[in-house]
Amino acid sequence: MTAPRQNEPGLLIGRILLGLLFVIIAAYKLKDMGGLIEWMTSQEMPAPTALAWGTVSIEILGGLCLILGVKVRVAALVLAVYLVPTTFIIHFDLENAGQMTHVYKNLGVIGGLIALWASGGGNRFRLLA
Repeated sequence: MTAPRQNEPGLLIGRILLGLLFVIIAAYKLKDMGGLIEWMTSQEMPAPTALAWGTVSIEILGGLCLILGVKVRVAALVLAVYLVPTTFIIHFDLENAGQMTHVYKNLGVIGGLIALWASGGGNRFRLLA
């Protein structure tokens, strides 16, 4: 089932904004990969170098897929699944209002990604289905 045609511009705007969020965040991580790997090591995360590069790869590729309309359903689902452990392992801290803000933001982003997954992100304004 596809979204009605009149919703296409809204789906495009939503895809671009969600995609930009991931690409921009990944760009900041790329600027300081050493710091990201060091932080992941300090948190005793397994294989911190591979995990850091995997994180950035998912964010960039998933974000670009949303922006360009390439495999939107797959990208939205992968990003939503990726955000669940990120949200609850990295950010969930009831004592830290700043981290809880990230939790609430991520829950909203997950909701948007699920909506894109359900709608397919529209049929116009995309490179590939």
